[in-house]
Amino acid sequence: MEIIDTFVQDVITSEDTNKYFPSKEVLMFISRKANSPLGSIAFITPHIDYAIIISNMGVRAILIRNSISLPKDIKVEIRKNLIELVEITAQHKVESGMGDSALRC
Repeated sequence: MEIIDTFVQDVITSEDTNKYFPSKEVLMFISRKANSPLGSIAFITPHIDYAIIISNMGVRAILIRNSISLPKDIKVEIRKNLIELVEITAQHKVESGMGDSALRC
């Protein structure tokens, strides 16, 4: 079993906006709350329909599915599982005072 150390700074949900997801309003709220442009945000989901809609709104969409193929014109990344996702997207940083690497996702 692999252990992954992660640090969660904030949880952002669509419920904070009183809007249905996926919507541009929710994405703009997430962008403001995270203080990040939409293009730098990654939306991770097992739902194909959400991934396609989000990708069409300019957000990086990552679909977690074991075996699936999509047409090349659909800009959705596919990862088999969360471990593969972490290995591909993780940034290893050494925090002062921690002594070893912290994995930030």
